[in-house]
Amino acid sequence: DSYGGVELLFNSRATVESREAKEGGWWIDVTYPGISEAKIYLSLVNTSGAEEMAKALANRHERMELNTAGASTELTQLTSEGGWECELAVTRSSVTTPVQLLAHDGKGRILSGALYLTLPASTAPDSIAPVVSAVGRDLTETLKHLRDR
Repeated sequence: DSYGGVELLFNSRATVESREAKEGGWWIDVTYPGISEAKIYLSLVNTSGAEEMAKALANRHERMELNTAGASTELTQLTSEGGWECELAVTRSSVTTPVQLLAHDGKGRILSGALYLTLPASTAPDSIAPVVSAVGRDLTETLKHLRDR
């Protein structure tokens, strides 16, 4: 699928809903059949200039840190086929936002997002481990194939 000139690859079983944001860019929501409590929220924004992009990336890194609440997090960094710099953060002890991503093309476009789980606070992290692993694998593939259209 293409959003604002950016090609994103998603799992063929996922349902993808998107809409253009009023301020430009895109909001993209990804859900999986049979996992109603899990939704991936992505945003694709365009920044203008290196300074604005640096501020936006710093803001998103700060949000990612807040979402991990200091818990141990696995960070995977890669460069996509299309030259985007990408990060995937997996916090296995989190039951709210266990998977987060951040990517940029170096020219002003930024893709960020997180898997949100709507579960009771008493949910044990090991009970959602299969979902976290599956979504982590899917988003790794999305990042690997991220490119300009």
